[in-house]
Order: sequence, then structure tokens, then C-alpha cells
Amino acid sequence: MARPLVLKKKEHPINWTPVYADVTDPKMTDWLWEKRECSEQKEIYEKYYRYKFRNRHMSNEELDRRYVQKVRRAHDTEEDTEDYQKYQLMTSVSMPVFDQRENANITERILINEAIWVEKIRETRIAHLLGVAGTDVPIQDIQKLMMPHKLGVNGYAFVITNNGYILTHPDLRPVFQGILKPSYNSVDMAEVELVDDHREARDFHPKLLEFRSEVINQSNRETTLDVKYHYDDMKRASFTKRHYYYAGIENTPFTLVVALPDRYGLVSVNAQLEIRRQYLVGVNASQFFQGDNWRIHPDWTYCKYHYDTEHEFSSPEAEFRHFLVRTGNPNWKWLSKRSVTPPEHVEQ
Repeated sequence: MARPLVLKKKEHPINWTPVYADVTDPKMTDWLWEKRECSEQKEIYEKYYRYKFRNRHMSNEELDRRYVQKVRRAHDTEEDTEDYQKYQLMTSVSMPVFDQRENANITERILINEAIWVEKIRETRIAHLLGVAGTDVPIQDIQKLMMPHKLGVNGYAFVITNNGYILTHPDLRPVFQGILKPSYNSVDMAEVELVDDHREARDFHPKLLEFRSEVINQSNRETTLDVKYHYDDMKRASFTKRHYYYAGIENTPFTLVVALPDRYGLVSVNAQLEIRRQYLVGVNASQFFQGDNWRIHPDWTYCKYHYDTEHEFSSPEAEFRHFLVRTGNPNWKWLSKRSVTPPEHVEQ
């Protein structure tokens, strides 16, 4: 099957996988999920039976109403002490490695007569697949490349596969009570981007389906939707208008989507230029970050060394101050992104 690709010697197809968790046995998580569901149902039934027996003088409707309120209060005040984020989400990329030789010498043994063999060397055309090279890419590394500090707290970006499934999204919650959810890696984008149209569950709006189709086809477009969203740890919901900008990622089956609220992102601040101006007028930018009454967003990366072993910092704030001091160096150069193109890939 690889011979036609090897003969072309130009196209090395790159293959990406959907998102997956770094677990040794995916079926184990499904079994744990089913076991937890059964145990929870049994516990609820036993508690309800005991509660109903103690309050048997009440009507069934009143018992049900009070019991539901009691369960909700217990759920709201329950403290989760277990580490629920123990899974690392990954994607894998691989590509074939071809033999670049067009011809090779082959030694053949030819029978001259019944007793004499003669070795003969002849040249023939070859097309060999040497192997496959691949690696795992943590989803966290992809999220950092989307530069959330430039999108702001009200904007976000997510990546969709060519099947419409989520690779990374702020509302992708694959873990519940320490267990991977069933089908956590096949969550459709239409399940998380909720249109405000008062429809029933999974009765998707035609405009949302059109948006999904364009994203799958890696179209370079934009659209606007009235959506519902949650906040305050999913305790409240509201409505807003969002603008979606999307384009395909080259050499991948993925599409990057950037979502911004209405009338958001119309004004930008060039922080790099502003810091340079502060130094030119004799103002040290570090003086604005004195004390300990401020924090760096835990998921945002402003500046970072290529290797964490080069320097060690006591906190993200100390790391930020370190780079802020370095900006005063006359030889300091700003980089638009953390990732720098390797020298061997730079066009001369």
C-alpha cells in the first residue's frame, strides 16, 4: 500500500489522532464508571427508603420534595478532596519514513547446470517503507500555543477534528469524580456551543449545523450566534452574542475556532510598545508590580524559557518580574510567540 507514496518521494502524509487520555486500559474506566453509577443508585435508594420510613406520616409528594432539597443541600456543601484531574489528555502525530534510494543492487543466484550456481548482481528499482515516526503531543501544549492571554478572559479558542469532535475546548469536562466519562473523546462541538433558540435537547439550530459543517470542511470564515453560557462554577446561566472566527490548521485534520463576545476585542493594547515607552521616559515598569496583592493567571503564559531547567522561580509572579527586568536591556527582542522556528526550518 505504501509503494505509490514511496515512488512519488515527495508527499509524506501526516496523521493525527483524536484526543485520548493516557490510561493503560480505556475499558477499565468504563467499568469504573458503571460501578460508580450502580453504587450511587443503590445508596440513593437506601437513603430514600430510610428517610421515607422515618417520615411515613407525610404524603409521598411532600416526602419527595423534601428529600430532593436535602440531597441538593448535601451536594452543594460537599467538599471534594480527591484529585479529579489525574488524566493527561493527548493527541498523537505520525508520518511514514521512505527509502530515498531509487535503485538498489540485488544479488541473485542463477543455476547454470545441475551442479553449478552463479551469483549475478543486477540493479532494480525499489520503493521501501522504512518505518513510521510518531510522537505524543499533550493537549496542554496546544492550548498554550493559542495564547489565551491575548484573547482575554471573555474570549476563548478551541480546536475541532474533521469529525466535528472536540480536541480541546474550555467546556470539555472528560473527568467526573476521578473517572473518565464514557465517550469522552467523541464529544461533538454542537453539544457544547448551545444556541439560544428554546429548542429541545439535541434539536440543533440549522445555523449551528451550518457552522459545524464549515468548521469540519476547514473553511476560512466567520459567523455570529446567540448562545447560552454558564458561569460561577455552573451555578448561573446567561445569554450573549458571540462572533466565531475559524480556519483550518495546515497539514492537520483540525480547525481552530476563536470565539469572542459581541463588541469585544475592538481595542487592543500593544504592551510591548508601551513598556518600551516607559523605559524611554525614565519609568521602570517593574514598579507597577510591587507587593504580593496580584497574581498571574494560572493558565496563561506570558514569557518562558525554552527549557524549564535553565532557571527556577519560586512563583509565576517571580518569573514575570524576571522577564520584566530583562525588557529594560537594550538588546532585548520581543518574540510574538513562545515557540521559535528551529534553525533548520528557517528559509534562507
